[in-house]
Amino acid sequence: MAVQMRVVRTAVEMVGGEEQLGARLGLSAGTVRLFSTGRIRLPQRLFLLVVDIISADPASVENAADEFPLRPRAMD
Repeated sequence: MAVQMRVVRTAVEMVGGEEQLGARLGLSAGTVRLFSTGRIRLPQRLFLLVVDIISADPASVENAADEFPLRPRAMD
């Protein structure tokens, strides 16, 4: 559940707040807060939507590339 909380918190920061994320997901800000604090579990469908929101941001892709750099592949 910690990963879900972190993903929701990241999306909240990226879109400008709980109300904005809630509007994009069709949820209230209070419900988003419950997900971000781990008080209720984020359904998989919503988790995937939140991941889509995060991955649509070029900066998040760059940060992921820095965190998980490509390793050279073995040549056959």
